[in-house]
Amino acid sequence: MVKLLRLGYNFFIEILLPRQVAERYCMLKSIKLKWGICFFFSLALLWAFILPPFQGTDESAHFGQVRLWSTASQIQCRNEIYAMAQVYRTAALRFNPLSTYAGPETGGRRDDPHFYDHGCEHFMISPLYYLVTSLVLTIMPDNLELQFYALRILGAILFSMAFYVIARISTLLFGDKKDQILFTLLIGFQPIFIISTITISYDGLLNFIFLLSFWTATSFLSQKGVFAKYNRFMLFAILLSILGLTTKLSGIFLPFFFFFALIISKKLRWSWALFFLGGLIPLFLWFLFKVAHYTIPIAGMKTFFMETPWTNLQVLFIERWGHLFSGFWGEYGTQDGSLPFVFLLIFALFFIFSLGGIMKSYFKKTPNLSLESYSLICILFYEVVVTLTNIQTDHQSILDFGFVQGRYYFLLIAPLFYLFISGIKQWLTPHQKNYFYVGLIVFYLFYHFFFLGAIVIPRFYL
Repeated sequence: MVKLLRLGYNFFIEILLPRQVAERYCMLKSIKLKWGICFFFSLALLWAFILPPFQGTDESAHFGQVRLWSTASQIQCRNEIYAMAQVYRTAALRFNPLSTYAGPETGGRRDDPHFYDHGCEHFMISPLYYLVTSLVLTIMPDNLELQFYALRILGAILFSMAFYVIARISTLLFGDKKDQILFTLLIGFQPIFIISTITISYDGLLNFIFLLSFWTATSFLSQKGVFAKYNRFMLFAILLSILGLTTKLSGIFLPFFFFFALIISKKLRWSWALFFLGGLIPLFLWFLFKVAHYTIPIAGMKTFFMETPWTNLQVLFIERWGHLFSGFWGEYGTQDGSLPFVFLLIFALFFIFSLGGIMKSYFKKTPNLSLESYSLICILFYEVVVTLTNIQTDHQSILDFGFVQGRYYFLLIAPLFYLFISGIKQWLTPHQKNYFYVGLIVFYLFYHFFFLGAIVIPRFYL
C-alpha cells in the first residue's frame, strides 16, 4: 500500500504537473523552506487558540453562515451562535470584569441578545468560502466548539500556504537573499494579517487568492518561474479571477490587475484585450452601482463637493487614511485594542522614507522598474475605486461605514511591502542595508510579540 501511494505521488509530481511546477513543488524538500512553513503554521496555531472565538471581524456571522450551509436550520443556527457567544463572553468577563468583550458584534447594544450578529439569516452572494468550509463540517462531529476550532486550524493551514507563496514571490521580486528574507518576514509576522487569515471569514481565502495572483503576475512580468508563458498566465488569470469573484465581491479587482500586467508586458493580444474589456466594464459598473450602493455617482459627487467640501475632503483623505493606517497595524474587529502611538509613528516614518525612495527610483533605471510600476498601478487603481465608493457615503458616516478598515488593504500586502523595501533600498549602501535590515527585523519582531503579549492577552486573560 505504501509503495502504491509513493508511486502515485511520483506520477503526480513528475508526469501530471508541468515541469516547472514540479520543480518548484519539489523545492519543499529544502530544509529551510520546510522549517519556515512549520514555524509559521505553529505561529498561526498559537494565534488561533489564543484569540477567543468571534474576535475576527464579523466572525460570528461567518461561522453562522458556515453552519447554515452545512446542517443547521436558521433557528437552530441562531440559538447555537448566541449560546456559544454567551459562554465565551461570561468567561472573558470572569478574567477581566472591565472588558468590553461581548462575543459577536451587537451594533452597540451589548445587553440585547437580539442584536447579536449571528449570520444565520441569509446566504452570501459569493459562496466559495462557505461551500468549502461547510463540506469540512459535514465530516465532523456535531460539536460547535470542535467545528469552530477546526475552521481556525484550517485558517492556520491557509496561512502556512500563504507563507510558501510569499517565499516564492520574494525570489521573483528580489535577487538579494536579504531582501527576500525581509519581504517574507514583514508579511509573515504582520499580526493583523495573521488574524485576518486564521479567523473564520472569507477574508483569509481572498487574501490568499490575491497573493497567488500577484505571484502569477510577477512571474509573467519578470519572465521567470511557473507562470512566465503567456498561455499559462492567461489560464491562471481567468481561473483566479473566477475564484476571487466567487469568494468575495472585492475579487472584482483581479481581472483589472491581470489586465494591467498584460499592458505593462506589452504582450496584450487583441483577442484577449476584447475578452478582458468585454468582461471588465460590466463587472466594474456592477460593482460601483450595486455592490458599493451607488445610486447616481454624478449626483453623489456633486453633493459631496458642494456641501462643506473641505470637511468632506478632510474626512475622506486625512481622517480615513489615519483610520486605515492604525487599522492596518494595530486595530482590528471587536478587540478594542489600540497599538501605542509610538509604533504608528515609527511605521509612518518608515513609509515616508520609502515613498521618497520610490520617487527617487523613477529618475534612474532600475532592473525591476516594470514590477514597481505594476505594483504602484494596482495600489493606485484600488485606492481610486475605494475613494469613489466613499464619496457616495455621507461624510459623517464614512468612518463608520466606508472603506476604513486596514484589513481591506491586505489584498495588496505583497505589492505594498515590495514597494516599501524597494524604496528603502534607494537610500542605503550595501553596508548600511545590512545594519538597517537587522534593526528593522528586531523592531518588527518586538512589535509582533508586543501586540500579542501586551495587547491581545491582557485584553482577554489578565
